[in-house]
Amino acid sequence: MKTMLLAATLILSHVGGAASAPPRARASSSPLSLYRALVRTPFGTRELPPGFVARATPSATRGGPRQAIGEVGFRIDGPAHGSTPTIDVIVYGVLPTDGDAAAVFAAGPQTVLNPRDHRITGTRTMRLLGLPARIVTVQVTNIDGSGGKGIVGYSYCSVRVGGVVVTAGSGIMGDRTTGDTPTAILLARAALAHLSGVRRATR
Repeated sequence: MKTMLLAATLILSHVGGAASAPPRARASSSPLSLYRALVRTPFGTRELPPGFVARATPSATRGGPRQAIGEVGFRIDGPAHGSTPTIDVIVYGVLPTDGDAAAVFAAGPQTVLNPRDHRITGTRTMRLLGLPARIVTVQVTNIDGSGGKGIVGYSYCSVRVGGVVVTAGSGIMGDRTTGDTPTAILLARAALAHLSGVRRATR
């Protein structure tokens, strides 16, 4: 299971994209305070869809490329996909400015995924709750060095809201080319609502 979380972290940590950054926008209100608030604010029991529960303690990483404030990641325990276990995550990437977040979102994950381990099987853009969003599907292979067939398929829904890039992922164990895209979108909606609540509480 640890290797599955590693796979999620690799694709979600895409702040090092190669796209050139646009002119830096005015910094959002206290991004460091927002990062700290996300770290200390667990998901409430009713914030996620029925059957999903976020683990109380998130993973938190300060800094990163593009002067990132940090990332806050929540492992989500949810229903199995039929009889197959799923690996669901929500990650908030907090950037200093809206412009930095726009550059991160525009770059996408393609620039940091090792093609030997991760094969992007699909990507499309959309709007989610009026915000720019991207769906990326990935087949993860060779995580343990064994090579060969895929060991998990992932679907990710990334959304940019101001200076934050929100990403929700739903992976399905097995030799698959995609994860559970509807679940990724559902979790992204919940993640945006949680972010909105945290922001209101920090004002």
